[in-house]
Amino acid sequence: MSNELALVLHLLGCSAQNTTPNAPIEPVDWSKVFSCAKEQGVPILVADALLKAPYLGYPADIGKYAQFLCFQLAQRESYRKELVLKLLDSFAQAEIPVAVLKGYAVACLYHSPNCRISGDVDLLVAPKYERAALKLLQKQGFELMQRAVYSHHTEAHHKEIGTVELHASLYEDAIENVWFSGVSTVDKLQESYVFDDGIPSLGYTDHMIFLSLHAMKHFINGGLSLRMIMDIGLYYSRHGQDMDTERFWQVLEQLKFTKTIKVFFSILAKYCDMNFALEDESLMLRVLDDLERGGAFGKKDRNTGLASGKVFHDKATPAADYYHTKKKKRATYWLRRFFPTYITLKAEYPILKRIPLIYPFVWVVRLIKHSYRFVFHRAKKVPAATVDVRGELLKELGLY
Repeated sequence: MSNELALVLHLLGCSAQNTTPNAPIEPVDWSKVFSCAKEQGVPILVADALLKAPYLGYPADIGKYAQFLCFQLAQRESYRKELVLKLLDSFAQAEIPVAVLKGYAVACLYHSPNCRISGDVDLLVAPKYERAALKLLQKQGFELMQRAVYSHHTEAHHKEIGTVELHASLYEDAIENVWFSGVSTVDKLQESYVFDDGIPSLGYTDHMIFLSLHAMKHFINGGLSLRMIMDIGLYYSRHGQDMDTERFWQVLEQLKFTKTIKVFFSILAKYCDMNFALEDESLMLRVLDDLERGGAFGKKDRNTGLASGKVFHDKATPAADYYHTKKKKRATYWLRRFFPTYITLKAEYPILKRIPLIYPFVWVVRLIKHSYRFVFHRAKKVPAATVDVRGELLKELGLY
């Protein structure tokens, strides 16, 4: 793990908990600190901590950039939250129960909530309310996208709020079938919704389970962000007394996720000064090396993540069931790739909103592009040694 990542972790903990940053013990290349923070999905939180610690001796341009992030993006996030609260109020008036997943539902746990930026807004509705919820979003000025074949949510875009993902289940079909034997995870929720900072969200135990399993899904299939690790750490620290911890750990144990989540908590204890027990330090460092290699959600090294994720599904889950669910949707997936709806085309080619008459031309261009990719594209080969290293890490974490 690099010195820059260690500093990013420290500053993340200081921002989240409003503690005083310490000067780095090891030499740090300040020019790489924000690039590392961006790769891990926490640049504004790092900026927030740096602005409170000018004594760290960072260059003037680093300070100016930190000011820009906090005063521009954090203010924008504050305005965006006001719009989200109005949207949630419209759901309440329409008597459509919704719960916010992640995002604003956990931002209030941070000392500076507006520095915990949400990429999109995730809303959960029971399947019986889904159609009414989509109609409400349209009335509120959202443009609905066609749901992706493998997805369990519908995307809706708003010019000021951004993207809202409306979920009718907590996980995609293949995951629900393997993890929960096909039982809808919405049906497995056991607690009433709670309100924190005006935001409706799942009950404390239900949400802690979701946050952890969502993080595990991303970690297995390539990588997660430090922000996701901080989310689950803060949530457990704040609401541990409010939740059924026995049920929480029982679910993790059934899915063989206990050790990994405890390693995440150990990272927060060692580098962010949070009150968790320490696990195997060498294993912690290997997890951090993996996060640094792949970046947030494994975007820096997508192919390795996908390859190691496939190894996991082959070894740790009833692979036949998992891939059977995927295979059933594959034909529909390719059909939509070559014959997209008008909504999909408008999203990919915004010029259609201004000049709808060129629809046939755009459709032909897209068909040629996708045909070329289908025929000539070959997935980038990942060195077996790289996949083996990540596979061994997943194995040592007890995931299979």
